Amino acid sequence: MTELKPEEKAVVSKLALKVVRWGLTVPAILLLEVHRPLSFVASQAMHFLTPFVSMFLNGQEFQVLARMLERRDAIEDVIAAIEDADARATAKNV
Repeated sequence: MTELKPEEKAVVSKLALKVVRWGLTVPAILLLEVHRPLSFVASQAMHFLTPFVSMFLNGQEFQVLARMLERRDAIEDVIAAIEDADARATAKNV
């Protein structure tokens, strides 16, 4: 895993919490693992789609995530954040 910048950590944490809240932990991790080799291509598509997606999401956070995914090792950070958020949510419910 790499050392994330503070704005990257904030975006990843927010994303992880939403994934866990919506009950999508396993599908999200599976999707990230399967598409790991295509992370750079996906990040470029995210840059292209920013004007459209910003209608639904914070454009700045979306851009931070897209820049992160340009680095292949960042996927591991996103997966770790989702797993951590899921573990905290599970611990709260027990």
